Amino acid sequence: MIKLALNQVNFTVGALAKNAEKLISYYRKSANNVDLSIFPELGIAGYPPEDLLLSDSFLKQVDEYQGEIIAETKENNSAILFGAITKEMGKLYNVAYFAQNGVLEQIIYKNSLPNYGVFDEKRYFDVKNQYQVITLKETRFLILICEDLWQDDLLIKLKDLRYDEVIILNASPYNTGKLKSRIALTTLLSKKCYYLNAVGGQDSLVFDGNSFILDDKGVLLDLLPSFEEVQILSKETKKPIILPESLAQDYNALTLGLADYVKKNNFSNVAIGLSGGADSALVAAIACDALGPDKVNLVTMPSKYTSAESFKDADSLLKKLNCNNHRQINIEEINSSFLTNLAPHFNNKAVDITEENLQARIRGTLLMSLANKFGYLVLATSNKSESAVGYATLYGDMCGAYSVIKDVYKTKVYELIKWRNKHIPKLSLNPVKAPIDSNIITKAPTAELRDNQQDTDSLPDYEILDQILQHLIEGRKSIADIIAYGFNQEIVTRIYNLLKNSEYKRFQAAVGPKISELSFDKERRMPLTNNYENS
Repeated sequence: MIKLALNQVNFTVGALAKNAEKLISYYRKSANNVDLSIFPELGIAGYPPEDLLLSDSFLKQVDEYQGEIIAETKENNSAILFGAITKEMGKLYNVAYFAQNGVLEQIIYKNSLPNYGVFDEKRYFDVKNQYQVITLKETRFLILICEDLWQDDLLIKLKDLRYDEVIILNASPYNTGKLKSRIALTTLLSKKCYYLNAVGGQDSLVFDGNSFILDDKGVLLDLLPSFEEVQILSKETKKPIILPESLAQDYNALTLGLADYVKKNNFSNVAIGLSGGADSALVAAIACDALGPDKVNLVTMPSKYTSAESFKDADSLLKKLNCNNHRQINIEEINSSFLTNLAPHFNNKAVDITEENLQARIRGTLLMSLANKFGYLVLATSNKSESAVGYATLYGDMCGAYSVIKDVYKTKVYELIKWRNKHIPKLSLNPVKAPIDSNIITKAPTAELRDNQQDTDSLPDYEILDQILQHLIEGRKSIADIIAYGFNQEIVTRIYNLLKNSEYKRFQAAVGPKISELSFDKERRMPLTNNYENS
């Protein structure tokens, strides 16, 4: 039986020397104990390298480090299979290198280039349309690279190919439920399969790891930890393997996405505007779990509209999170000064949303000033429901460099809070129990920008709103389709128009971790100038 080392590694795009050093380090750990050590797709470059691939200098350096890895096998007993890049006759290919005894034995080409959602590989790579097998100790391994697995006609293409087992190298981003889909597709191959995935955060993408081994009957033999960097030597477990809970996966994806964004962009501390509401509470909890409470700076910025309840909830959260880095800046005097200076220019027009947005923009300015002074990274706290309908102030509460819950609907915000109150995440650097008071979940959501304001003054209940939004966004349904499901025509039409008319806001929003099937990022590219009338 051939022994494999599965290296579920967290690479950083463009950190070529560090990536190569990490790969070699992991290879050496198991070199004398296994026959083959495997690594994820595009390991040296990191995934996705995007327009770095258009740089000849970048490609030259990648090639040099790939050569170092091949040379490393000369002094060790095990072979290696790792994601690589090769250029032939002016064409670039996403490949895997199979090397042993200091020699590049075989180049395996990726056959299917994803060009949907967050993927844009056809911009950079070519294909050769040939499925390939490597042979090691008389065992023939079919090698697939990520998207190769997801082709509807894959089994037809493989029907005349002889192979014993399958290795699949991946940089497959996380979204809720993705692991089940991967296992289901791999089961169709009816061969023993080693599915190896990358792990780590890269801008809006989070790679969850969750690598696994299946037998030829689709029985799960091993499942590597979610969201953790790890090396596992192939084995067959005798215990049933339980797939991780989806809310736990979502929470850990947000946590790792934030932790890696901060670390890989050379920040250490973050700042968050704390309102006493559910969104900022969840972002604060995630930040403390991801970075530790000593790295999280919470800023409360009350006005005359801030309720005693919000003060109490914010204070409770600070204590339960063990977060001692707290400032309070009352914005009332600043707001009054703005209004006084603007009054001659408002031409006696009635008070409206202008005055509400001004408060949000003052708070954004204060947060950015603290960030400039102390080197913080400001975290935005808008959720997906608010972003969808434009219920967020441009240059105000949208202010920030990273938007942690950008891809989290409001109803899921509450679900994640409830989950966190019952669990301590495995990635947590702040293992406190039940950090968020139940009152934050049960009280009516409000922006507190005017007297007695509630979100439902402008929006339907979030239970209804989120269902309509999911049909419009993830489902790409028409207004007529959604009305046919039983939703009110006037409400659906109004929500569609809000979604459409706030596109320009989302275009300027901070990047944030993707956990849904369709986030407000590269996979949803709507024209800002758009006169299409949905019906």
